[in-house]
Amino acid sequence: MNVKHVYAFESTKDYEKHEGFILKCCEVMENYQNMLKKDYELTTLPKGIVWTTSKLATSVFSNLPIPAFTNKDTI
Repeated sequence: MNVKHVYAFESTKDYEKHEGFILKCCEVMENYQNMLKKDYELTTLPKGIVWTTSKLATSVFSNLPIPAFTNKDTI
């Protein structure tokens, strides 16, 4: 199963502002994932990654004061 990428932005402008960062992160994560599969027998991946702003991350998706978190299946 592939990791699903969910984009949660209030506007297209917000997405476009973060698009370059998201694409770079996806490239780095794919390389890291391949290394983990090859060298460490990675078998279980998260179900999804939610890409959003720090404001939405800390006020809508979580009430933690940091804009990055994980739960059982999502980053």
